Amino acid sequence: MFENEYYVIQREHNKHYPLLGWKEGVDIHPDMPIVYSDAFKLKLGKPIPEKYELVDFHKLPEPVVSQKIFDILFQERLINVQFVPAFIEHNENVEYGYYYCHVFNYVPAIDMEKSNYKLDMLGDISILNSFSLSVEKLKKIKLRNRLLFIAEEYESLYIIHESLVEKINKAKPKGVRFIPVDEWSIGSAFQD
Repeated sequence: MFENEYYVIQREHNKHYPLLGWKEGVDIHPDMPIVYSDAFKLKLGKPIPEKYELVDFHKLPEPVVSQKIFDILFQERLINVQFVPAFIEHNENVEYGYYYCHVFNYVPAIDMEKSNYKLDMLGDISILNSFSLSVEKLKKIKLRNRLLFIAEEYESLYIIHESLVEKINKAKPKGVRFIPVDEWSIGSAFQD
C-alpha cells in the first residue's frame, strides 16, 4: 500500500555535482526550528570537481535546494520543514538562490520485521541495508503530516510522497534522484 507511494531523496551521482560544506558553522538542533536571521554561508565540499556544476539539489548531508525546488515545496506548507536562505561561495564566486532544507518531521515509518539492518550497542540502527515501510505505523498519521519526513528509526533517510515527486519532476530539476522505497538499498547513493 505505502511502498509504491514513497521515495527516498538522494543526490544524483555525478562527478561534476559537488558536495557542500559549511563556510561558517551554525548550531542546528535536529528536532527544533532554526532561529537564525542571516542566510547560511556554504562552500563547496572536498574534493572539489575541476569543472563543477551547481544544480537544483545538493546535500550537506541535509538537503540544499535551488529556487526551483524551493518554490514547489514551499507552496505545500509542509509540516516541520523549514527553509533557510543560503548562498554558496567558491573563490570569488557567490551563488544565491539556494535554501537549506531543515526537516525536523520525524515519523515512525520503518517495518522492522521486513527490513534488513544492523543494530548498534544502544539498539539503534547503525546500518540499514534495505527497508520496508510499515503500513500500520503510517496509516495512523495524516497524509499531510507525512509528505516529507525523516524516518524516526533511521535518521539518514529523507522520504518524500509521490505527489511531491510528481510536482518536482515536472520542473525537470538537475542533481536529485527519487528512489522508490522498495528499490532503495545501502548502495543506492553510488548507483547511476
